[in-house]
Amino acid sequence: NLDDTGRGRGFAYSDFDNDGDLDFVVVNVNQHTSGDEVQNVLFYENENGNDQNWLKIKLEGIASNRDAYGAYLKITVGDKTWVHDYNGGFGTHASQHSSIAHFGLGNATQIDELEVNWPGGQTMNFENLDANQFMTIREDGQIVITEVKELGKEKITISAQPNPFKENTRIEFSLPKSTYVSFDVVDAIGKVIGEKESAWYPAGTHTVDDLILNKKYSGLVFLRLKTSLQTVTLKLVQYN
Repeated sequence: NLDDTGRGRGFAYSDFDNDGDLDFVVVNVNQHTSGDEVQNVLFYENENGNDQNWLKIKLEGIASNRDAYGAYLKITVGDKTWVHDYNGGFGTHASQHSSIAHFGLGNATQIDELEVNWPGGQTMNFENLDANQFMTIREDGQIVITEVKELGKEKITISAQPNPFKENTRIEFSLPKSTYVSFDVVDAIGKVIGEKESAWYPAGTHTVDDLILNKKYSGLVFLRLKTSLQTVTLKLVQYN
């Protein structure tokens, strides 16, 4: 409900709750009164229901500047192309939008190609990416993918770094509720090639770095985080 009657001067948008749709913040120079509350900063969470697909990308420069400002992104889905100039997050007066690139994909569930052009001149290409994920791409080729699964207002997230990996990968996950958690890793045909016994974890963020994997395996694998709430799957690449 956009019932703000204040005099707004600051405005910034971002996917603050990491659910794939954009929210925004307004800052007023005069006070906005809502009932008995007096507010200068108003946060509007998008609760319209996100039934479309999206992709979020954060870049980390190494040879280029750390924040990779000046990079150029292009994604292709069928005969459609989206482009994004990666910058510091332009905005209105005294405001700054998020620098994370946010693509709305409509009904598309997969990206045919992602092209990253770094400020230093290097170009990277990625193919057949799933929609509805948050990718962090480093200039040295490392990728961290955070999968987000909604549980109403609550979410389970999982990411792994490095990815691709050689022997070990550090897994970070967050839970909205306390629950038993187990992990396994399967290959493309569903054969289990790594696992970790079930253990009880409280709500919050946790890390796992002792997942037992078959080091002789090479190629695409799938990490499954299994809980009583939901199962979340993350794509990984292991190489010898």
